Amino acid sequence: MICTRKYLKICVFDALPVQVGLNDYLSAYGVDPNIKTPAMDKLASQGMVFTNAYCNGAWCAPSRVSLLNGFYPHTTNTYRGQTIRQNPVFREVKNIFQHFRQHGYQTFGTGKIFHNGHEEDVWTAFGEETDYGPWPVKDGKIIMHPDMPQKFRDMVKVSPQFFSTSPIVPSSHIDGWYYSTNPHSIEHATMFKAANENKIDLLPDEKSADFAIDILKRSHTQPFFLAVGLVRPHTPNYVPKKYFDMFPPEKIMLPEILENDLDDVVSDLQYQEGTTAFGRQLSLILEGFGGEIGWRKMMQAYLASIAFADDQIARVMTALENSPYANNTIVVLTSDHGYHTGQKNLWFKQTLWDRGTRVPYFIHAPGFAPGVCAQPVSLIDIYPTLNDLAGLPVQPNGIHGPNIEGHSLKPLLLHPDGSWEGPKVALTSTTNDALFGINFTVRSENYRYILTRSGQEELYDLLQDPNEWSNLADKPEYGNIKQELRNQLTSLVAFQ
Repeated sequence: MICTRKYLKICVFDALPVQVGLNDYLSAYGVDPNIKTPAMDKLASQGMVFTNAYCNGAWCAPSRVSLLNGFYPHTTNTYRGQTIRQNPVFREVKNIFQHFRQHGYQTFGTGKIFHNGHEEDVWTAFGEETDYGPWPVKDGKIIMHPDMPQKFRDMVKVSPQFFSTSPIVPSSHIDGWYYSTNPHSIEHATMFKAANENKIDLLPDEKSADFAIDILKRSHTQPFFLAVGLVRPHTPNYVPKKYFDMFPPEKIMLPEILENDLDDVVSDLQYQEGTTAFGRQLSLILEGFGGEIGWRKMMQAYLASIAFADDQIARVMTALENSPYANNTIVVLTSDHGYHTGQKNLWFKQTLWDRGTRVPYFIHAPGFAPGVCAQPVSLIDIYPTLNDLAGLPVQPNGIHGPNIEGHSLKPLLLHPDGSWEGPKVALTSTTNDALFGINFTVRSENYRYILTRSGQEELYDLLQDPNEWSNLADKPEYGNIKQELRNQLTSLVAFQ
């Protein structure tokens, strides 16, 4: 029996990707000896796993604005980290928390939910602010940890403090560790104590988990919506040493890459000097560290951060299981975008390939059987789905406001191989931060098609080429497939 008044919990990670095959970084999506995510695996086994799920904006800000408000980034022209109140479109719409609060729900949030900071008028109570730290500080400045090779530190010019391969341990090379919600300043920072590797203060994600656990232990007379935003595995990947010890660098299986993989990538998607991505290349890591050891150490830190985040999920889910709300709570777990860990010569996000756009996407809803769904879906579908499952109006903005653009996944929760009202493809877009214009991609069950701002195209057969090594856009035999995907893309974007 599906009730109309439910408790809801959504957990949003930052930069947690999935990829078919041996490059998986979430073990529920495949077998990878690197990964250790027992809590997420357990949650996946209890709900519907959407194996072809994608973000709508290929980095934090546009993705989260799209998820929480129900509009594609190109509709609202939101591609930067601006506060949504600065955008006139959002004066006419309710985000998901406002909608649920208007219908009698208490709304609790903690961590990174909106891009940075939080909207004041949407919460019953809010826990931890977004903090990517703790940060190593030297001479009054947040720095890249001095354990990083000097050559690498000299090479990184853009936001160097976000690179890390070190656990949180005391170091004579820094003045100390600090909490700071501003990654560029310690003006309002507070000391983070790390006496030794086993005695350190709580990390921001641990504080967020504590807040969520406290909410779940309370007695609630109203339904509630609890949003938990875990920062890790967003860089810098500072977590306790015990998580690093789980992944000895020499035993890590590195992602499979192709030499000269970028030779058939169109010029609009090449990394331009001056862009953030230009300073986030695998080749820079290899050169700066003097070889493959740099890649292995970066992978170690990344995998350690995922394991750390999984432990926070375990704590929160255990609290839910032990609460009175265990059998009437909808749980959603996802990430705001994917992440390249060497593929396409990148250690970064903000791309339109599978590695940068594909996200974990689990929905556990009481009364629905667990399963697997291969239909392409995206983050924009979460808002209408939760409305539908909770018995709220699917369109939150009234008869005079704009309709949100996602579609309810309830039909797919009932019949994962059946039909639904949504499109056959998932749409993602992004901008290059040194150039004007928007680039788009659609992902069908088997293919990815990319259309750039100048009309350049890429096409990949994901069944035959899961690593997207061979661009088929100029192959005549794929002309019909390319045209069909282009038609679906243009129908969603509303241009010709």
